[in-house]
Amino acid sequence: MKTYKIVYKPTIKPLFKLADPYDIYAFPMPEFTGYGTATGEREATVTAPNKQIAKSMLACSIMSEHLGAGYDSTPIIVQALQNIVSIEEVRE
Repeated sequence: MKTYKIVYKPTIKPLFKLADPYDIYAFPMPEFTGYGTATGEREATVTAPNKQIAKSMLACSIMSEHLGAGYDSTPIIVQALQNIVSIEEVRE
């Protein structure tokens, strides 16, 4: 197994708002309102036998990051895979 460092540029991110920020007795629960634009690059390190499977492991990593958040993470995964900047094998 090889270790790969994947750099990608996310272009969308989930947006939230507080349900009722002025109610002092309510627990502040964020509500998903849609997707907004994101800037910058992100980096992920995955272990895989080749670069193609490393892309799949990146998708799994992004999915597990957004799992259970109450919105569909498919658009985030798709655009992250489309906007991969580099995949480099890390020598240890």
